Amino acid sequence: MILLGRRKASPPTKEQKKLDMLRRMGVENPETRNMNRNVMHAQIETFDKTRLRPLADQQRYMVSPHDDVRNFMANSRGMGEQAMRDHHPVVRPVFKDNEQRRKFHELAKNNLAGLGSFATLTTDKQKRDYRTYEQLRDWSHKDNAMMNFRGVDTKRSHPVVFVQGHGAAGDKSIYSDSGEAQSSKSVAKMLKKMDLPKVSQIRVNSCYSGTQTDLSAMPDVRNKFRNQAIESHAGDWGRTFAGALDHELNTRTYKDRYQAHKAEVDKVMGRSLGRWGRVKAFFNSSSFTEARKKAIDKVSQRHNRVVGYMGPTTQGSATVTTRSPLGKLSKKEHTAVVFGPKGARQYYKHSDVSRTGPSVRGKK
Repeated sequence: MILLGRRKASPPTKEQKKLDMLRRMGVENPETRNMNRNVMHAQIETFDKTRLRPLADQQRYMVSPHDDVRNFMANSRGMGEQAMRDHHPVVRPVFKDNEQRRKFHELAKNNLAGLGSFATLTTDKQKRDYRTYEQLRDWSHKDNAMMNFRGVDTKRSHPVVFVQGHGAAGDKSIYSDSGEAQSSKSVAKMLKKMDLPKVSQIRVNSCYSGTQTDLSAMPDVRNKFRNQAIESHAGDWGRTFAGALDHELNTRTYKDRYQAHKAEVDKVMGRSLGRWGRVKAFFNSSSFTEARKKAIDKVSQRHNRVVGYMGPTTQGSATVTTRSPLGKLSKKEHTAVVFGPKGARQYYKHSDVSRTGPSVRGKK
């Protein structure tokens, strides 16, 4: 009688051995013919997340192109007080020149003195105002002031930079309290001079900075905002201050960018643009060789997301400065559009009326 035993299992193939090894390494669904994928999944699935540093608070800064610093101070104080209330870092001012810094510092000291002694303050808001003015005073001192963005870390977060000034619908300039006008072109030039990080977000903190038309008097405006149907009524993005600033920062021609970064581009190329190249560029702003275009992109390409607002950037009423075609300045009172109950902790300007241009990926 012949006894039949169990059939001996065949030894694992090379592919089976490889699959077993990959599973031991932590790859859940290994593929032997895609080793790059396997290695990547092993690194992801076995990564020790405790080695990561906690995300830092978003870096927020404010700049003003104006010599008159009253509006600059008022918004630095207001946003700083709200940040303290919500346990966030105060928005830090960055100064375009030493004279602006000096005026800001003197105004911070005067406003602080006007509050009296901290011990006599009775409300939480008064105390936050006092601490905010203290911080702004210290940040505007000559030994502590930020005069550019060179030391800003962009590896862990993209900084947010508020551009401060009064605005109006369809106006490509912003204004100080005294009516001093600064165009989008001059503001872009100032930001570049201050070494604005190429990946920062710009928020034009001005009334109507993102709309060509005044939307506050539009019929049924509240429902249009609620249903996110308001942007189609805001007009041409390029005819707003935010849109014009977006264009100046992000979409200039190769010729303009080469002129602004000539020394750096020539260093990358190892030679300057020849005479014939300069002649061609004079008639065609995109006539550079592919190699020189790549060099221009390398040293000058920006990805600054510019945000504008389609309404007043204050709660309640706002006085907006406008300029006639003949250059005459006038002021008009506008009322902020408020939908439903809004507490003091909510920013009208941040969520309801922000607008970005077509240079942002995914927008048309």
